[in-house]
Amino acid sequence: MAHLQTRPGGPTQYDINITYPIDVTQKRKARTRAAREAKTVLEAQFQDVIRRQVGNLYRAFVDLQSARINYLSAQAAVRAQEQVVATARRRSREKKDDNEGSTERLEIVLEKARVSLGEARDTLGDAQEALAALLSSPPEQTALLQPRGSLRDRAPAPPSLDELTQMALQRRPDVIAARRGIGRAQAERIQARKASSSTFRPLSTTTT
Repeated sequence: MAHLQTRPGGPTQYDINITYPIDVTQKRKARTRAAREAKTVLEAQFQDVIRRQVGNLYRAFVDLQSARINYLSAQAAVRAQEQVVATARRRSREKKDDNEGSTERLEIVLEKARVSLGEARDTLGDAQEALAALLSSPPEQTALLQPRGSLRDRAPAPPSLDELTQMALQRRPDVIAARRGIGRAQAERIQARKASSSTFRPLSTTTT
């Protein structure tokens, strides 16, 4: 009686519940497949970013090489025109003729060549900055970027258009990412359908 007064609910009871999850509805399998498909899509997208950056680097190199060649050509044109003007002035002084009009026209051509040289210099600087940005080069090294090589393509002839198309469909990362994106969407659809079903969890209870 005293025991019942001190413990009105009776003796203390301890329950141990053990849950055994069984993937009867295959929810975990669907989640795993969706995560795997998402990972492959991300991998292909990352490879496509690398492909695009390599293409940007190639175009920046070609632009810099072209700008450098144009700058050297403009320099040579200015030097050649300076020699022409100097020769015309010397002959005008030696012959003491009144041919100033011809000399002035040559000087105008020289000024235009110098303007073209300034524009070519600016274009070269812009191309160096663009390439330096892609290479993450320090600003003080931008002016030191001087490409080497030729713009002429000495590589073997590329495959035919049909072969290039097949290669692109099989190997281009953006195409692969799009193809894997379809698989990812299908996996997510299956996961959503599995998530709507109930989960079967058998319980084992031990009472002490």
